[in-house]
Amino acid sequence: WTWDARLTTTALLFALFIGYLALRRAPGDSASRAKRCAVAALIAIVDVPIVHLSVEWWRTLHQGRTLLRPDPTIHGSMLVTMVLSFVVMTLVFSWLTLHRFRLERIATQREDAELNEAVARRRAESSRAESMGVSS
Repeated sequence: WTWDARLTTTALLFALFIGYLALRRAPGDSASRAKRCAVAALIAIVDVPIVHLSVEWWRTLHQGRTLLRPDPTIHGSMLVTMVLSFVVMTLVFSWLTLHRFRLERIATQREDAELNEAVARRRAESSRAESMGVSS
C-alpha cells in the first residue's frame, strides 16, 4: 500500500460506500432507516470532490489533469475510447436503475397484496367468530 492522496481518499470513499450499503440493510423501520442512510450519504458525498481534487492539491503518484485543462494532453483515439466508455456506462447505469426501480415496485405491490390478503383472512375469521357467538 502506498499512502498516495488519491488512493487513500478513494479507499475512504469505498469504506463509506460499504458502510452506507450495510446501513441500508440494517433491520428496523424503513422510514428511519432511509433517514439514517440519507445522513450517511451526505457525509460520504463530501469525500467525492476531495478524491477528484486530490491530484491537484497534493503532488503524489497520480498525474494532474489531462482532459480538463486549456491544452488537453490526450491522444485522439484515447479521447474517443473514453467518451464511448462514458456513454456506454451511462446507458448501462440507466438500464440497471430502471430495472431496480421496477423490481422494487413489484416487491412493494407483492407486499401490499400479501397484507391485504392477511387482513381479509383476519376479517373473515373475526366475522365467523362473531356469527358463532364467540368474542375475539
